[in-house]
Amino acid sequence: LETFNVSLAVSDEFGCVDSISHGVQRYPCIFVNFVTDTSIYCERQTIIFTDSSIIDETATITNREWKFGDGYEINTGAEVEMVTHAYETSDVEQGYTITYVVTFDVDGDMLTDTARKNIMVYPSPYTDFDVNNICDGETALLISNTNANNSILASWTWNFGDGQDTTVIGNEVNNAINHLYEQSGVYEISLMALTDLGCRDTAFGGIAVNPMPVIHFVADTNAFCGIGDILFTDSSTLESGSIIERYWNFGDGISANSPLDTILHTYIPFEEQLNELFTVSLTATSDSACSATDSIMEMISLYSMPLPSFEVYPDSVAITDIQDIILVNNSENAIYYEWLMSDSILWEDVYEPHVYEKIQDTGRFSLKLYAESMDGCLDSTDSYFVVYPVLRFFVPNAFSPNGNGVNEYFGPQGRYFEDKSYNFRIFNRWGKQVYETNDYYQPWDGIDESTGEIAPIGVYAYVIELVDLNGNVETYKGSVTLIL
Repeated sequence: LETFNVSLAVSDEFGCVDSISHGVQRYPCIFVNFVTDTSIYCERQTIIFTDSSIIDETATITNREWKFGDGYEINTGAEVEMVTHAYETSDVEQGYTITYVVTFDVDGDMLTDTARKNIMVYPSPYTDFDVNNICDGETALLISNTNANNSILASWTWNFGDGQDTTVIGNEVNNAINHLYEQSGVYEISLMALTDLGCRDTAFGGIAVNPMPVIHFVADTNAFCGIGDILFTDSSTLESGSIIERYWNFGDGISANSPLDTILHTYIPFEEQLNELFTVSLTATSDSACSATDSIMEMISLYSMPLPSFEVYPDSVAITDIQDIILVNNSENAIYYEWLMSDSILWEDVYEPHVYEKIQDTGRFSLKLYAESMDGCLDSTDSYFVVYPVLRFFVPNAFSPNGNGVNEYFGPQGRYFEDKSYNFRIFNRWGKQVYETNDYYQPWDGIDESTGEIAPIGVYAYVIELVDLNGNVETYKGSVTLIL
């Protein structure tokens, strides 16, 4: 310490003088103080405390000690001049006393000085809000769930994360606000509540604005005749995520759900003689539960089918009477006709052809009618008729196998049948079979095959089975008298 001699000399009016001297030691000039970055102190708000002490150049600070009055203390050493602290609890009655103690060295002597300030810490709100994820194009509803915490709220500031924000003036604790996002994405939302004294709290949260499916679908055909299957393919797009469910409405009163992007549907006409148009719609739902619907008006054209029908009179006729064959065309919803007989003879654009003009022989003739509607729909039907020979079969009614060479055998006389199909059987009056052959050229000679002897005189039944040249199974039954 530096020592100074101080002298005081006093003289009176008579010139008398006296003096006194003392030695004085001079200590450094020190003024401990601090400042804060705000004049309003709010709970849970960080306050910056900065040393503003005035220290003589002869003194050296060795330590700084902060006591904030809420039980929290900190020593920052000699170099740190700034500290921060937040009060978790408000106190507007007694407040908090902040004690700042500075220790310094003056020529080896450790000295201290203290600054004290009392502050009031005002309550801050506890801000919170609710929001649900939405789909693109929907309006987000944001609801404040703020606790005023014994404060008076003055305003709310919402930041929606898309470059837009809004401030609501008022003391309503649980306010709500709507916001429309222009495009899909994930947005960070914040809500700041401000009290009338300037205390604030901010809550943060996120919202996902999920993209909507962009509907597009096609069919493998857009027009068909009569009953038909159509394969629909969903080619909808989604910006992110995936489509997990599809609801199809086929316009015919039938709908279906499917997770697949293709579906097969069968259209059945309501009225056979009416053309119909069907509007098809598709609703696609994403894994974020976002759904979109689109329709294609009159996407499917269902044309009525022609109804070909005809009759042949008669359906069986002798070769000598083929000019009597008449075709009656009973078709409906048709404007063009083609006829095909026996897969070889064709009549084009003829309503009712004269088929007998093309018949040269006996047989079973197939006849197919193709009918076409004005919309180009085709259908066909077929039938057949038989032209048989004039003389088909003759069976005698008696024979005499007595060895005189006259009428010794019994068998049919005929032609126009398949030899291999021939079966000829004879039965006695008790139903016992006495003769059978598959050879047309082996008539019965009257011998009972079971005894090897000539059968007794009497009436015998016969059954003849064969297939004619047209493939028809024919059966002839009758009786014959055996005489000797």
